[in-house]
Order: sequence, then structure tokens, then C-alpha cells
Amino acid sequence: MLISDIMTRRVTAIAMDASLRLVRGIFDDMDFHQIPVVDRKKLVGMIYENDLLHVISPYVNTPSETERDRETLKKRAHQIMAREPLTVRPETYVKAAADILVKQKVPALPVVDKDQKLVGIVTWRDLLQFFLDHT
Repeated sequence: MLISDIMTRRVTAIAMDASLRLVRGIFDDMDFHQIPVVDRKKLVGMIYENDLLHVISPYVNTPSETERDRETLKKRAHQIMAREPLTVRPETYVKAAADILVKQKVPALPVVDKDQKLVGIVTWRDLLQFFLDHT
């Protein structure tokens, strides 16, 4: 079976100049753990939840919050994104994608077409569900 058969096609993605406040809101509201970063629909990076947690102040939205803490949310996606993330194509076999996730220790793989346009995403949960359904 191919990745195109199991990938999520409706992907929430952000622009390179999106604020970390927006990124944080998406993580909080959508229960996502990674967000693709695009420029004119082409994948240019990924932001993982851990990346965000390392750069924003732990005092944001606490009684100890200062203006300096709030300023960390004004940074832009391109400042913290992982550039050139691992990707797969729609015609990649599911087993090959699973192998990449395990060996490279990444939580998700953006799915791109031949022009690097984002067409989907596959997570370790998608792959685990596939294998549970097919064994």
C-alpha cells in the first residue's frame, strides 16, 4: 500500500513569517505536535512542539510573566523551524515510510509532490493504525 492511501490530505500549515503565538495556539487548540511551514505551497520546514517549547518563555501566561516573556511569542516560524525536513512522496510504500520514521526518530513525514508542494502528512499514529488494521 502507498502513503497516498493513508496520509492526511487536509494539512494545517503555516507561513514562514507566522508568529510563535499563532504556532502555540495551533498546538494548543488542535492537539498537533508538528506543523509544516510552507512558502507558496512549497514545504520549507517543520516546527515540532519541542522546538517551540525550547524557545518560548516558560513564564508566558503565568503570574510571573513579563514583557520580555511575551516578546518570545513574537518570533517568527522561520526562526525556529527545522529546515529541509525528511519527506516522502505519495507513491512511497507505507513500510518504507515507517522505516524512515523509526530510523530517523521523527514523529511525522510531510508528503510532497515532485515540485516540493505539500500534499499531505503521515504521522506515526497513521502508520501504527495501518499496521493494526492490516495484521
